[in-house]
Amino acid sequence: MQSTQLQDDTLTDEQFEWMLVEEKKWRDSLPQLSYFQLLEIYGPQCYPAAIRGLRARINRCKENLAHAEEIRNKYYKTVVNKAPWKDKWFWKLICEEIHIKPLTEGREATIKKSLYFIAFIKSKQKGVNAVSDPTKITDEDIARAKEVPIESLFSGQLRKQGGRATGVCPFHNERSGSFTVYLKQNKFYCYGCHVEGDIIDFVSRQQNVEFLQAVKILLNRV
Repeated sequence: MQSTQLQDDTLTDEQFEWMLVEEKKWRDSLPQLSYFQLLEIYGPQCYPAAIRGLRARINRCKENLAHAEEIRNKYYKTVVNKAPWKDKWFWKLICEEIHIKPLTEGREATIKKSLYFIAFIKSKQKGVNAVSDPTKITDEDIARAKEVPIESLFSGQLRKQGGRATGVCPFHNERSGSFTVYLKQNKFYCYGCHVEGDIIDFVSRQQNVEFLQAVKILLNRV
């Protein structure tokens, strides 16, 4: 029986390029659902599995970080410390860029984000969307909550440039990245829907909770 599957060698370069463009268009047209939206879609029955998956992700990241530290210590002992002084900078660079970076890049942020997701799911399990007691939140608590980087809670992709990071806004439908995080100030502004604020405002909008509840959620991971 003759196969009807299209073989790669029957495509011209122009046809193959066209297919890649069309595939990208199709992928871009798909709904970009956040982690929180997926939790809402699947409901409480998915919470235990989600927590297990997040904890497994945290453990993998911690294993990567521990392995990277072992490699660094061994590399410094066998290579860097034995190199001439003028060449040490080069071998340090090789160590970090070639051996360490692939194991550590983004791992700390992933751990923080996963801990935050776990705290969020547990708060949903406990039904903590009720109005919080103001006496249980101090100015110091608010200050600690504001130290959580917005970028560590952003569920999409952020493109960093200088002191800013941009991505697709989580608060309105768009394809271009008009959502901007000002990293040093730890504040955000969307040039599309014009929402703005700090990390507490971000969590309040993201999870549709009151100010005090947003602070409590943030304190679970600080």
